[in-house]
Amino acid sequence: MAGVNHALQLAAALDRRGITTLLNQGHLAVRIGRDSDPMPIKPANSGTRRWIWSYHGNDGAHASDDYEGTADAIEKFLRATPALAGTELLYRMDHMGWTMQQEGDELLECARTTHQLPITGKEPQEWPMTSPGA
Repeated sequence: MAGVNHALQLAAALDRRGITTLLNQGHLAVRIGRDSDPMPIKPANSGTRRWIWSYHGNDGAHASDDYEGTADAIEKFLRATPALAGTELLYRMDHMGWTMQQEGDELLECARTTHQLPITGKEPQEWPMTSPGA
C-alpha cells in the first residue's frame, strides 16, 4: 500500500472549509481571488514535519501530519489577514454549507438594498428579456 499523500489530505481538509487550493508536486497554493496572487503552502525545509505559509508579510506553520489542525490554523490565519476582506476566498469561506436558496436570497437582498452585488461591488446588469421567436 502506498503512503498517504499529505498535500492531498491537506487540500481536502481546506476544501471542506471553502478554501480552494491548487496542488502541484506536493505544494499547495490557496486561491485568493481572480485579481490576487495565491498564497503558497509548502513543507518546511528545516527537517521538521511542518507545513509553512506566508501572505502579506505574515507567516504561519503547523504539523504536517495533522491535516485538520493545519486546515484550522490556515483558516484562522486567512480570516485574520485584513488584506483579504471582501475577497472571493472570504466569501466562499463564509458561505460554506449554505444552500443555493440561501445564497440566492442573500444576493437578491444585497442587490435590492445596496444596488450592488456583494462580491463585485458593481450594479447588476439588466438582462434583455425577449420572447422565443422575437
